[in-house]
Amino acid sequence: DVEAQAEELAAIEAIYPDYFNLIEVNKVSLRFEDKIRLDVVLPPDYPSLSTPKYTLSCPQLLTGQRHRLTSQLDEAFLDNIGVPIIFVWIGVITEFLQELEREPVADSSFETSPDSMGDTSFSSNSDETVERERDCPRIHTGDILLDRKSTFQAHIARANSREEVQRVLSELKSNNKIARATHNIYAYRVRTEKDGQTFQMDDCDDDGEHGASSKMMQILRSMKANGLIVIVTRWYGGVHLGPDRFRIINNMTREIVTQHPDCWFISD
Repeated sequence: DVEAQAEELAAIEAIYPDYFNLIEVNKVSLRFEDKIRLDVVLPPDYPSLSTPKYTLSCPQLLTGQRHRLTSQLDEAFLDNIGVPIIFVWIGVITEFLQELEREPVADSSFETSPDSMGDTSFSSNSDETVERERDCPRIHTGDILLDRKSTFQAHIARANSREEVQRVLSELKSNNKIARATHNIYAYRVRTEKDGQTFQMDDCDDDGEHGASSKMMQILRSMKANGLIVIVTRWYGGVHLGPDRFRIINNMTREIVTQHPDCWFISD
């Protein structure tokens, strides 16, 4: 893996010298004009087992454009698991910028509001999707984790009702990669009031990964996290993980809840 990483970075530096900036031995920054910067950190077992962690900086892009690019980068990785991905990502970004130039001016304009730096959500250009996004709570998506060819990714959103839970699930599954995942395991805790009384409504769903969602629920309750939904997506890679899969799902649940305290409140 170390040799493969060195070869990949050397090739990128030779082919794309205008984009390439080596920060550390395992960290590279790729700059595409003044519009997009992709910072990539390579774990020791990349590319054979792990995915590189990336940070996307594009403050001039519209929110929908940023979401579309992030989704394309994640899809490209999922389509190329186990092989060097940075070349593929460069191609994705280059093609994305070319598409922006071909879009009508109203659609390809830029904004610099703080909202344009938000976390990933999944969208298309249809009017129906735009309307759904207005009603859907903001979805935050965590890093991809690869373990023995299975890929995991966690998502979190604030939810104040079962209706908002369903909107979050529908929005996530509007992304084809997530809709086609082997499992979308989720747990949610919402509190509602009716006729002056407060009702706690907790529920979870294994989506075929038997026993996984109840463990997620235990974590939410132990953290006293309320008013939220957490989803862990798994793409099965053909190798059985045994009990390790529950450890991964539990860790990803705990991590994304900890990383996004704005998505929940502490219950009594």
